[in-house]
Amino acid sequence: ELSPEAVPQGALIHYWLAGDVDDVSVEVIDARGDPVRSFSSDSAAAADLRTARIPSDAGLNRVSWDLFYPGPRVPDDAVIWGYTGGIKAPPGSYGVRLTVDGEVVGESTLTLHADPRVPEVTQADYAEQLRVGLAIRDSIDQVTNAIETLISVREQVESVLESAAIANQDAPLRPLADTLSENARGVHEELMQTNNQSGQDPIRFPPRLDNQLVELYNYVTGVDGYISGGREGRPPSAAYRRFDDLNADWSAVRGRYQAILDNELQRFNEAVERLGLPAIVLSSDGRLIS
Repeated sequence: ELSPEAVPQGALIHYWLAGDVDDVSVEVIDARGDPVRSFSSDSAAAADLRTARIPSDAGLNRVSWDLFYPGPRVPDDAVIWGYTGGIKAPPGSYGVRLTVDGEVVGESTLTLHADPRVPEVTQADYAEQLRVGLAIRDSIDQVTNAIETLISVREQVESVLESAAIANQDAPLRPLADTLSENARGVHEELMQTNNQSGQDPIRFPPRLDNQLVELYNYVTGVDGYISGGREGRPPSAAYRRFDDLNADWSAVRGRYQAILDNELQRFNEAVERLGLPAIVLSSDGRLIS
C-alpha cells in the first residue's frame, strides 16, 4: 500500500515547460533585486549552489524554497558543534525568476508573512537579524576559504617536493618547504581545531575561530534547538560585542595568513620556477587552484 508523499515545507514554486529543455534555473530575489536562493537543472551548478537538481522535463514541475538564505561553508572534514544551515528569510515580498536555456521566460512574486505570535518584532528587527546573520556567515566562509587554501598549500608543497626528488632537485627546496608548511600548519590550527576527529572530540579540545563563529551564527540566526521556533528579531547587544571580538581575532590571524601567501609561498614558488617545476597557483579570490 502506497503512502502519499508529504508536501515539502516552504514556498512551492511551480513551472510548466512545453517540452524537454537543456537548462532550467529558478531564482528567488529579494526586494533590492539581490539573489536569495538559486536552483538549477544542471547537476554541477546545483552542487555549487548546494541545492537539489530541479527537473527540466516537459510538463508541470515544482521546486520548493525552504525560506532560507544559504548558510555558511565549512571544510568537508571539519568536526563542528553548532548550526550551519541557512538564515531565515525575513517577512516581505520576493521575486521569482524562471530562466530556460539562458532566456528569462517568466517572473512572479511571493510574500512571506511575519509570525503573528510575536507582534513585537518589527520589520526593521527582522532585517537587522538577517544583516548580522549574513555578516557572520560571510566571516565563516572567509575562514573556511583560508583553511582550505592552507591545506592545499601543504599538499601541493609535498607534491612539488616529490617531483623535485625524482630529479634530485629537492635539496634547495627543503628549507623553504619546511618553513612554508610549518607556518601554514600553525595558522591552520588557529583557525580550526585539528584534533577533532569524531563528534565527541569538541568536549576535550577547545574550539578554534571557525567553531566560535558558528556558535555565534547559531545564536543570531534564530535556529536553536533549545528555543521553540528559535530567536526572532534583532540580535541582543552581546552578539554585536562577541562579533567584534571574533572579527578582531580573525583580522589578526588573517594578517599572518596573508603573510604566508605573500612571503613564504612567494619565495617557494620563485625557487620552484628556477628549477623549471610548476609553481603553486592562487586564483583571484586568494584560493588555490588545484
